[in-house]
Amino acid sequence: MIDRDKVRARSSSVEEVINRNLEADPEFRAYWERTAFAREVGTSLIRYRHEHGLDIDQLAAKLGGDPEVVGTLEDGEEDLDVSTLRLLAERLGLRFTLDIHPAKPGGVEMTYSVA
Repeated sequence: MIDRDKVRARSSSVEEVINRNLEADPEFRAYWERTAFAREVGTSLIRYRHEHGLDIDQLAAKLGGDPEVVGTLEDGEEDLDVSTLRLLAERLGLRFTLDIHPAKPGGVEMTYSVA
């Protein structure tokens, strides 16, 4: 028989697993930071679909695109281009604010919002 208390004690939430990987793996951290904005956009698309009662095919039709492309956007793992953001703003009324600027020492810092 399964001891549910032991399973719960060993279980980790997704957030805990991500945090452990962020601390332990510099490559994962770089990937996670690089794709943060795309994940936020993907989450917003999923939220939009849910709030408007649309399936992925219906959202794709509203965007004039392919359901596979919408799925890729919802996955939030691909870099986004300005034309994609413009289309999402125009067709869905989403608002994007993105600020990318030099950071010290070296590199860049990025802040963003999706509404």
